[in-house]
Amino acid sequence: MDQFKAVDAFVRAAKLGSFGKAAVELGVTQQQASKSIRQLEDHLGVRLFNRTTRSVSLTQDGERFFADADAGLSRLVQAFAAAKTGVETPSGNVRITAPYALANHQLVALLAEFRHMHPGIVVELLVDDHVSDLVAQRIDLGIRAGAVQDGRLIARKLVPIQHIVCATPEFLARHGTPKDIGDLHRLSCTSFRHISSGKVVPWEFMSGDQVQFMDIHGAFITNDVDAELSAVLEGLGIGQLASFIAVPHIKAGRLMPLFLEAMTQRYALYLYYASREHLPLRVRLLRDFLTEKLENNEQLYLTQSAQAMTKRLNKSTGQRSSKKALVKAV
Repeated sequence: MDQFKAVDAFVRAAKLGSFGKAAVELGVTQQQASKSIRQLEDHLGVRLFNRTTRSVSLTQDGERFFADADAGLSRLVQAFAAAKTGVETPSGNVRITAPYALANHQLVALLAEFRHMHPGIVVELLVDDHVSDLVAQRIDLGIRAGAVQDGRLIARKLVPIQHIVCATPEFLARHGTPKDIGDLHRLSCTSFRHISSGKVVPWEFMSGDQVQFMDIHGAFITNDVDAELSAVLEGLGIGQLASFIAVPHIKAGRLMPLFLEAMTQRYALYLYYASREHLPLRVRLLRDFLTEKLENNEQLYLTQSAQAMTKRLNKSTGQRSSKKALVKAV
């Protein structure tokens, strides 16, 4: 016996006072509706209806059962409708974590666009430079620099991270464009002090196939990426910035990249999410939206063609970033 169908037939027959009318609403024959109600009575061990050739009416047991069955069936129908609506009209909360630099410069604007598209979805952004345990902290999506070795997660590469030395055209016109990396020691530069370690992060350059690190004695030191970007844009000095921070300003002409031959590209931004078969629709929608917006987005890194064009421009200024000059500077 299908208990749900039997209770549904019983409630409809009780409300309509007719097995035939109940059968019409259910889209079955009167014989089928009557059989379902009879099976329900057998299952409960009570008689629910008084039956005559002309009408049916509830017994006392039937009236008691109807009060509970009608309310329960209504709640069940509402639950089915709510679940179906949740699939058709996405709603609920999505938790996403990202580092400060990306959250401030790119992610908040994208999440605002996503919310306009899906107003029923609530987005909770957890800004943290530490690697979070997505599963333990019940986080749906995470964006991080570099690969995280966790078999419970799927990692999707979005864009490379380049460390770009750059300055404003006005600063270079006023103080001169450095001819080689060693010239950085005589010019004003900015430095970033790591929030966790408290140490000033050295600049990094490619020398052949090796990464060389160089301590820069910054004229301006900060532990905030926004403040460092502002300092460079205000002409306080030359900075080495992450590509997803610097490139929009480079493309707008506000910053000029330097020493692209020695630019490092060791890491990438990855989108992480739980490795499970059935991600909620709201999570899948945000995952696919961020992938579409960020994956290979040329506004967030310098492509090979952009690098080649900038290198030709830099050569016209006599800029050098050879291995010999780099080793001498380090």
